[in-house]
Amino acid sequence: GGATGGGSTTPGTCAMPFSLPFTAQGATVSGATSGTNVLASGSCGGGFSPENVYAFTQANTDAFMVTVAPTATSMLRPLIYVRSACATTPDVACVGMSQNVARTLRIPSLPAGDYFLIVDGSAQMSMGSQGAYNFTAFQGTPPGDTCMQGARLVDLSSPSITYAGDTTGLTQDEVAVSCGGSPG
Repeated sequence: GGATGGGSTTPGTCAMPFSLPFTAQGATVSGATSGTNVLASGSCGGGFSPENVYAFTQANTDAFMVTVAPTATSMLRPLIYVRSACATTPDVACVGMSQNVARTLRIPSLPAGDYFLIVDGSAQMSMGSQGAYNFTAFQGTPPGDTCMQGARLVDLSSPSITYAGDTTGLTQDEVAVSCGGSPG
């Protein structure tokens, strides 16, 4: 994709990365790799697909997690990689696969510093993969990942409660004794 160190003025490249707007709830972004440059690849693939580059600062050594999900009509087979220098260093971490499904990259302890998050497409297809996506990134523990941040059920007197949630990307960091559940 478009991750080069050159003088490109195209948004979403190393020369002009998008900024990640982190809040206490993380950073939520919608984007598309269609039409961007096709110049970079990560240690887990890429190279024939366009990518977008996002810049962020990790203020403290802490966990970092991002989940990239292609939209329903997208042909994107996501690859995600993080680098400390956009085009000139190896990946800090990289994850991807050749299916059109959501991918999550987890870095348990990312040192404080400036980084680049690159959303790329798998090169498994003859012309690569590209398209629209949504992603959510977290610095530190994602909301709801500990007992103290758990969702509160409002009517515990009801004989039956149905509660839907998604633990995708959360860390198994609690045991049966501390939260009242079972590991897994």
